[in-house]
Amino acid sequence: MKIFNENRNNTSDGIKIIPIRFRIIIGFFLVLIAMCFMTYVYIIKSQKVDFHLGNINDINAVKQKYAVDARGSVHDRAILLRDVVLAQDLTEAQIYVRQITELGKKYNSVAVPLEESMTKGEGDPQEHVIVSEMGKINAHILPLIQQVI
Repeated sequence: MKIFNENRNNTSDGIKIIPIRFRIIIGFFLVLIAMCFMTYVYIIKSQKVDFHLGNINDINAVKQKYAVDARGSVHDRAILLRDVVLAQDLTEAQIYVRQITELGKKYNSVAVPLEESMTKGEGDPQEHVIVSEMGKINAHILPLIQQVI
């Protein structure tokens, strides 16, 4: 068996022997083409991931804004409720009551869209539980606030 062919134009079993430099060049081109293809595929995949993460961040930013606004409204109402109890006269108490009413409206303007987004099926189960608990607590606390006022 002859390993090296002395004459490059000779054929072995009807197949023309390809010189080694052409085989190396073809190999490099195949590797280069494979790398370009893989780069293209992974660029497409990374763009999809970027798009989905952007959507997730946008949705979570809106929910976070609602949560922060709701928390601020509840906190401010609690402080104003304390001020109503400690008020020296009726006019001062009425000022605080008006502010509590305004903050209640602000809370509702935040809570309603948040609850609507949950009824549309947005969010995970934990978020649904949290929003449901917020509604229950609000329903329990509002009558108590009205009794104090």
